[in-house]
Order: sequence, then C-alpha cells, then structure tokens
Amino acid sequence: MQEAIFSWERREEQARQEGIQEIAKKMLDDGVDFGTICKWTGLSFDEVEQLRNRMDWNYRILKAISSIRSLNCASLAASPKGVCENTHHFGEL
Repeated sequence: MQEAIFSWERREEQARQEGIQEIAKKMLDDGVDFGTICKWTGLSFDEVEQLRNRMDWNYRILKAISSIRSLNCASLAASPKGVCENTHHFGEL
C-alpha cells in the first residue's frame, strides 16, 4: 500500500513540475524576463535558461525540417510525375 501511495505522490509531483515548466515556456514566449519567471514559478535561473535553450533548439530543428520539406516539394513538383511522396502531402501537387 505504501508503494502505491509513494508512486502516486511521485506522479503528482512530476505532473506539477511539467505544469510549471509549461507555464514558464508560455511566459518565455510572451517575452517575460527571467527574474519574473523565477519569482512566479519557483524555478531557478538555470532551470529557466535550460527551458529557453530547449525551446530555441526545438525551433531550429522544426525550421530546418520545414526548409528541407519545401526544397523536396519544389524539386518533386518539377519532376515528370509531379508527385510529392513526402508524408505531409498526399497525391499530386
């Protein structure tokens, strides 16, 4: 029984931390300064900086993927078949 309570408490704490991190991410998106984010979320400066760095990294990855998809679609559109076989498009262009 104690293991079940401990497991539940651990899941509850993890969910709480994830919620706080999501709030901090939204604050970062809105341009709120680090000091205010730390004050209202209880996160340390380093934790907020790590969140921002992960957000920046994810943005760069998504931007690169988008660029690659655009290049692939443009080259496929010029192909004799004119068919894009990427997973984000279906059928002919």
